[in-house]
Amino acid sequence: MSTGIIAVADLGSNSFKLEIAQVKNGRPKISERIRKNVKLGGGVGPTNMLTKPAMREGWEALAEFGDRLTGFDPKNVKVIATQTLRSVKNAAEFLELAQYQLGFDIDVISGDDEARLTYQGIYQRFPSKSEPRLIIDIGGASTELAQGYGAKCEHITSEAIGSVTWTKRFFSGNTLTESRFQDAVSSAEEVFKKDIGQFGSKTWDQVYGSSGIISALSLIIKGSAIDPNGHINRHALFWILQKCISSGSLQNLDLPNLSDDRRKIFAGGLSALIAAVRIFDIDRIIPVSGATRAGLMHQLIQNHEDLPSQRRSRIEALQKKYNVDIKQCNRISKLSRRLLANLEVNESESVENMLHDASALHEIGRMISANNIGKHSAYILDNLKIENIEPKDQSRLTNLIRLQRGKLKRLQSWRGDLNFQHALLCFRLALIFGYARKNHAFKGIELSNKEQEYRITASPEWIQRSPHIVWLLQQEAHFWERIGISIKLKSNS
Repeated sequence: MSTGIIAVADLGSNSFKLEIAQVKNGRPKISERIRKNVKLGGGVGPTNMLTKPAMREGWEALAEFGDRLTGFDPKNVKVIATQTLRSVKNAAEFLELAQYQLGFDIDVISGDDEARLTYQGIYQRFPSKSEPRLIIDIGGASTELAQGYGAKCEHITSEAIGSVTWTKRFFSGNTLTESRFQDAVSSAEEVFKKDIGQFGSKTWDQVYGSSGIISALSLIIKGSAIDPNGHINRHALFWILQKCISSGSLQNLDLPNLSDDRRKIFAGGLSALIAAVRIFDIDRIIPVSGATRAGLMHQLIQNHEDLPSQRRSRIEALQKKYNVDIKQCNRISKLSRRLLANLEVNESESVENMLHDASALHEIGRMISANNIGKHSAYILDNLKIENIEPKDQSRLTNLIRLQRGKLKRLQSWRGDLNFQHALLCFRLALIFGYARKNHAFKGIELSNKEQEYRITASPEWIQRSPHIVWLLQQEAHFWERIGISIKLKSNS
């Protein structure tokens, strides 16, 4: 994408943020920012479930985002959710209505993917071809670490340490004491210790930080005239820590530029950063605001520009590596997409691309074993990254391939995704029609559906001369019937 308008949103544990940008010559320029103080991480109950008030607060914020994004092309919008929705038991309940209110898909990304996005976002702001760098992102419920050289991110990890969670755990009652800070810092250090090998001081020359707590600390440091650039160093952190302890409580804490919203979770975030500075032997951190969203925007722009060529090249390389039957792959792709054309599908181009990719890769597991190819092919895909395919889309692709034959119990977790259901049926039917690895004439065969009932119609002549395929279709209908979906084979005479 060289020009246009894009939007990205980050549904964090302490706030929801939306950014809209005008893209010109492949570079985004932010035109609008919206921030909602949604305390999702603070709304997690003792059973690790979001409370109803927390969910309502999130839904209301997303409804406002949805109003602002009315008319946006889904290809130009990317929305992610992070640690809280990665971990709570009732995430699916929240996401169902959240996506309806927003009007766009929400991807719950892994901690590793979050770290990659933050790294890439900082690289866009501070490009360097060779500088070894460490990135720290302390969120509401997790801390992401990323280390690399220039644009290349080499090591990543995500730890369950965050401003919200550490404040709840160690600073109940808003009391700030030296012993509480010692406990909070020591506990975070214990978690970070195992990461020293990949993220210690010998692995980088410069450290960048991106998160609400780091931005807050930078503003405090500027306001206190400790560093005019707001860079975070050990002296500044020690001074701020002593101010916290001497205040005795959050209510009495007097620090310049500290907002009331950030004050509530300040102690936990400060403790986490002090632990990271000690463990990784950091002298200075350069603050960068909005790095994760900057990485999202870069990814969105790159996907528009590079998706066709990079994705195709990667898939062709996998086909060559695993020595698949290219003619059969193309045959299944053509058959499945032809069947799909008869069904009502949202975002049909995206679903067609998924079917094409599934057809191209569905037999890569044959190299492991000719039995249960779907399972082996999915295993391979579970352990690699395909360029310019979003994690959610790769998950759908992998599960499409995993479910290519046999029982459909695993489909239950995808039942709310009608596009996936349509694609899976078309894919499985194409494999039945193409089982002989020959180009048969399927003229006159049609697939249609009404709610949870599908109908395959064919000529009497085709039914009569294709007894084995008819038998396979009857077996297929039995698999779908077990999960409450009807498939009928009818003569069109």
